[in-house]
Amino acid sequence: MNEQLKLSELNGLVKKAIGEAFSAPVWVVAEISELKVNRNGHCYLVLIEKDEKGDAIVAQARAQSGRIPTGCCNLILSQPRGSSLPKD
Repeated sequence: MNEQLKLSELNGLVKKAIGEAFSAPVWVVAEISELKVNRNGHCYLVLIEKDEKGDAIVAQARAQSGRIPTGCCNLILSQPRGSSLPKD
């Protein structure tokens, strides 16, 4: 394959493919393996999925959140594994 795409073209194709595959929002179930919060409140996360035994990482993605209220990330991290977050 020798086709060349600009990054913006690739992003557009990926966005279109995802939009066509999922007509409604979906929840992604993952484990947070890294979390960094910078001074202005933006969160940067590394999300992972492990195999059934919990030994090997089978999927990994980076995610980010816009500016969030102070303490929000701490609330997420303080939840026991497998429980639901409280609804406001």
